[in-house]
Amino acid sequence: MKQALIYSLKAWLTTSLLAPLLITVIRFILLRNYLTSSDIGNYQIDRQYHRFMLQQLHMVLGGFIFLIPFGFALCYCIFFLNKRQVPCHQYKRYLSITAIVFSLLPDLLSACFFSVSVRFLIVEGSCYLIPALISVWFYNPKPINHKPIDPS
Repeated sequence: MKQALIYSLKAWLTTSLLAPLLITVIRFILLRNYLTSSDIGNYQIDRQYHRFMLQQLHMVLGGFIFLIPFGFALCYCIFFLNKRQVPCHQYKRYLSITAIVFSLLPDLLSACFFSVSVRFLIVEGSCYLIPALISVWFYNPKPINHKPIDPS
């Protein structure tokens, strides 16, 4: 039980910190290209950067909140896999499917309730999906009851 909680906490924190950071870098590059290509005064540029950084802070806090189901789902998935005594080599597959579903869920819900572009869904969805899959494959879940891998 302790290993499942630690693993899900590591994966949740890694995803919820890396995803907004990745989105911030992409948005900063796009904003910088837009502001340097337009004829806006320096005051307006400073104001846009201030507004941008404030939005990114809200996004980091929102990432923690919207990815809470991802952490719970990973923990539940590990408990379920331990009860079913799934072999070790299949753990990462099931956890990857869980990561795909729950990392794309906030963007799909925002598409249902708000008018968003396809570009937004692709960029932000992939910015949440990539760190989720990296964190699932980087950390080891350490299953409690596992069958040894048969070499034949």
